[in-house]
Amino acid sequence: MRLEPRWIVLDLADTGTGDMMVHSIGGRPCERTMRRAIKAGELRLDREGALAIVNYANTRACNLPGVHAEHHTVVHPEYGPTAIAIWLHEDPPTERPVLNSWVLDMDALTTVTAGDDVSIIGDGRHEGEQRPVQDLWRWLSPPDATALVMDYKRSIVEPDNAWTGIEWTLHPPDAEPVHLFSGGRLRVQGSNRLIVGTSVVLDKRTEQPPDLMGPLVAFSGITLAIVNRDAQTALTSVGADAPLSYQALHDLVSEYDLHATGALEVTLDGTRFDAEVVPLTAADPGPATVMLRRKETQ
Repeated sequence: MRLEPRWIVLDLADTGTGDMMVHSIGGRPCERTMRRAIKAGELRLDREGALAIVNYANTRACNLPGVHAEHHTVVHPEYGPTAIAIWLHEDPPTERPVLNSWVLDMDALTTVTAGDDVSIIGDGRHEGEQRPVQDLWRWLSPPDATALVMDYKRSIVEPDNAWTGIEWTLHPPDAEPVHLFSGGRLRVQGSNRLIVGTSVVLDKRTEQPPDLMGPLVAFSGITLAIVNRDAQTALTSVGADAPLSYQALHDLVSEYDLHATGALEVTLDGTRFDAEVVPLTAADPGPATVMLRRKETQ
């Protein structure tokens, strides 16, 4: 039997296929079913090893002689277990990656986080506390903000049980950056949509989104507000005057016509800005970046 000497994190949601989703391996994203992860070479298991892992995930019991068997179930206070981290190998376990569970309410635009360490988000939240999504994404880089908005937009129309996963980085002031991979299942309950998932802390990023706006922000000293114009929601802000307050973001999407062409003047948090709206994709008019530059005279 061939076993894997790394922590394997399995999604506990039902895939509907009987083939468990591998969330991450040894603190690195996977996002493949068990069968596909083995076929792609990401999991170095033979058939017996894979069956042992799945059986241990289902029973939490192991009778294999000479094998160290340890597990940690990632639990959300409202939605129960979201993932299980498994060590099944002849060698003793290495340090387990930091894992948090989370739920994103796509209608209320709030998140609830629990798990090993919710302080890594850097917004002062407590375990199980419902917080606005702007808190979660306050310290994002411009390319990550764009990628998350597009991921959010896709999840508005995807079917129940669809899987979504993304790497992202938080970089609060006066702190080291925290790299994360978050993956989970879409839950459609009537008109309400939730994503229930698990995040793992990464030692480093395995992929980076294309940074089309970062140099613009750094060079010009502007602020970017990432919004969905159709839903009149603002997801985050990055740049010179970020983070903008909740009220400022609400005013931006509710009081100004962000579908209008050309520049406009807006007042947010008592500050006047020249604004220009740039859609994130030509095919979808909703997601957009609002570029904000302080007016020279207030």
